[in-house]
Amino acid sequence: MNKFNFMKQYVVENESDDIWNNKHVFLKVDELEIIESEFRLQKKLPMELKKFYREIGYGFINCGMGSNINRIISPIEIYDFYAGINDYENDIRREYYKDFDKIIFYEVSADTFITIDMRDVDNEGQSPIYYFDKKNC
Repeated sequence: MNKFNFMKQYVVENESDDIWNNKHVFLKVDELEIIESEFRLQKKLPMELKKFYREIGYGFINCGMGSNINRIISPIEIYDFYAGINDYENDIRREYYKDFDKIIFYEVSADTFITIDMRDVDNEGQSPIYYFDKKNC
């Protein structure tokens, strides 16, 4: 059974639809965006993150609940962050998350990301997830 099946109901086809009243909102990721991101980063994205992108996409979890952002970042935005371009040109968070072995993928709030440690891959191709320096799973 696919572990992401329950989220498929929140994938939208068109970003311009009235989507922001939904509990979760996900936009599809084109395979070329994943490939381009990896090429620009000169690093493969974690297997489980690519699987999520392919099956669900990127987007927001628990829209409008609390003050957190709760956003799974698109592959191209991961590159933008590490390259310091577009929205991330003057982003002070880049200093804390400069360890390129732990790659950002989830924006919790305006100053916090969750990362995947790409150095520690298990036999199933999964990597641990960190909130700051604390291993969560």
